[in-house]
Amino acid sequence: MAKAKAVKFNKSKVARWTAFVLVGATVATTILGAISPMISQAAEVDYIKSVRVKLEKDDFDEFGFPLLWGETSSDKYIVDDLYRETYHEWEEGEWDEDEEDEYTYTEGDGHKLTDETYVMTLAAADGYKFKGVSKEDINLRNVDATIKKVNTRESSTQLVVEFKLDSPGELVGNMEYDAATVSGGTVYWNPVQLAVNYEIRVSGPNDATIEYLEGTSYDLSPILTRKGEYRVRIYPVATLGKKGDYAEVYITVDDATAQANVNNYNVVDANTAPTYRTFKTGWQGSDGNWTWRNTDGTMPQMQWIQDNGQWYYFGANKILIQNNWVQSKGKWYYMGPSGAMLTNTYTPDGYFVGADGVWIQ
Repeated sequence: MAKAKAVKFNKSKVARWTAFVLVGATVATTILGAISPMISQAAEVDYIKSVRVKLEKDDFDEFGFPLLWGETSSDKYIVDDLYRETYHEWEEGEWDEDEEDEYTYTEGDGHKLTDETYVMTLAAADGYKFKGVSKEDINLRNVDATIKKVNTRESSTQLVVEFKLDSPGELVGNMEYDAATVSGGTVYWNPVQLAVNYEIRVSGPNDATIEYLEGTSYDLSPILTRKGEYRVRIYPVATLGKKGDYAEVYITVDDATAQANVNNYNVVDANTAPTYRTFKTGWQGSDGNWTWRNTDGTMPQMQWIQDNGQWYYFGANKILIQNNWVQSKGKWYYMGPSGAMLTNTYTPDGYFVGADGVWIQ
């Protein structure tokens, strides 16, 4: 009968291996315990299902469209990019041959802008993705626009929105805050893109609003009839009446200047509440140099006024137009010797004007 072979254990080696295994297991458990929450956290994503962006005009491109920029108060996404994508056509001219073998060239329209679309890219913050965002879930503030297309990119971490502005007639450029200058009592400013006219608002010892100015300067002296500081703001106005950002300038008037303006502009009482001034209104001046004073002291400039059933027109210098033609909104009118618009008659140079004063061609 064979004897079993005795196996001897080295207690010190066993102890060392046991300790090694226990330490290794402890370290692995610790590492896994630390990593597991991170893996779990990385897997958690919050979804963005609607967006809200405020759009502002920065400037205008060569075609008269605004260069927009956007901002949002959300901490879940940012406006990463915004530009206008333009689709162009080029229409060439044509040569035509007639029956006598002569050629004529008809100019084409050349460059044509057929469509314009703004493309805005929103980028999600870490831990967020866009999900299920439709056209109805997008709110573009400060403009009237139609959303044309919405899609996601980069594993839904980007949202691309294509839109088109609805009302170009509401578009107008902005004035630089310090774009206006003053000389004496006259304020000057630079023309602004897409502005059809300008509005001036004066506040201070006297207040006034002057609207529908077609030029780029205006004499405020009739308003500056009391000593003090006046704040003047000039707004560009769009076709549909929307105003762009204003330019601002201040005018300081001393006692001597105020009194001179009172004397020069026929101010009856410079201290009458609530406007602090009243004027001799209506016709002022003499033949060849007639002006008209409104109740607020302003004077028409490149504007019509009606008096006793007759229409009169005042030029850029606020002087009545007499014995001359006036073009207003694309139509021609003749102002007679008194300055009144002629109707149903021939002008001194042989042209006929109708009942509305318009030259009948």
